[in-house]
Amino acid sequence: MSSQGRGSAVVAATAAVVCLLLVLNFEMAQATEARTYKVGGAKGWTFHDVGWGKGVMFNVGDIFVFDYKHGYHDVAIVNEAAYDSCNINKAPANATVYYSGHDRIKLVKGMNYFICTFKGHCQAGMKDCCHGNVATESSLNEQYYVIMIWENILYTGGVN
Repeated sequence: MSSQGRGSAVVAATAAVVCLLLVLNFEMAQATEARTYKVGGAKGWTFHDVGWGKGVMFNVGDIFVFDYKHGYHDVAIVNEAAYDSCNINKAPANATVYYSGHDRIKLVKGMNYFICTFKGHCQAGMKDCCHGNVATESSLNEQYYVIMIWENILYTGGVN
């Protein structure tokens, strides 16, 4: 009779591990999926868009969409010096400037700085910055480690 109870416990433990693995796989898939954000929210890329992304954790690979009226604005990827001074001449020589009115820019690791280079626009608040986080990489490693421990328990009957 005790072997029947033990068998039921193994089946229950196996079912629990399978459920945990499914949940972790789902979370890992979501964590690695890039998200798309419209800079400035519903207004798009415009003056004084400060606070549109407040409380959001942006990740490396997320896409910022800059919507604005073509010919009236642009968006330049710059460094901190150019951002702080609103001076494109302080940006690296290879700074990229977009003009289409519907620009999609992928966030990189660390700080990402954007300004409008039209005269007076940056000074009037047409600039934005955010941090591209890589936290998803470490959380994925931690989740993988948990999966490995559970697989070890499942297949060997314990942690070695």
